[in-house]
Amino acid sequence: RLTAIPTEDPHIHSLSAGNSALHQYDILAVRPTTEKIFHQACSSMDIDVISLDAANRLPFTIRIPQAQQAVQRGLFFEVSYSSMVKDHASRRNTIANARALLRATKGRNIIISSDASHPIDIRGPYDVMNIAHVFGVDITSAREFIEGNVRRMMLKSGEFKFSAKILPVQPQSNSQCVF
Repeated sequence: RLTAIPTEDPHIHSLSAGNSALHQYDILAVRPTTEKIFHQACSSMDIDVISLDAANRLPFTIRIPQAQQAVQRGLFFEVSYSSMVKDHASRRNTIANARALLRATKGRNIIISSDASHPIDIRGPYDVMNIAHVFGVDITSAREFIEGNVRRMMLKSGEFKFSAKILPVQPQSNSQCVF
């Protein structure tokens, strides 16, 4: 996975599909720093994930048309919870940013991840579902945010990057694999 944090237009153009250095990564994510970069990420960038710095107040407003366009393109939005457990200001910003994202996307294509710098900051799946419940979602949707959407994003990025189908393998009783 590569998470780019572009701050200017020249950085955006280096994330184009023609850049051969990007082909070594399975997942490409962008953490937008301006409204213009957020708009381009939603509408035209060749990426898989839009990662939001939820711990800080976003320097732009998440607009419904832009977010819906990203969802229609099959992009996923990532919200990190690790900074939420550190201090009050980060917690307040994370909750506000996550709720704004939920409103704009109608709860679709959202991934909740840790973005932890230390193993102690990683929480179990039920803790993460409770954190998502604080964002205003029910437990079923919260489970989808940490399990189902991640699986869909991995399958989508695998097919998109390598132009090959990912085939599910189901073992049979005589331990042979059937594709």
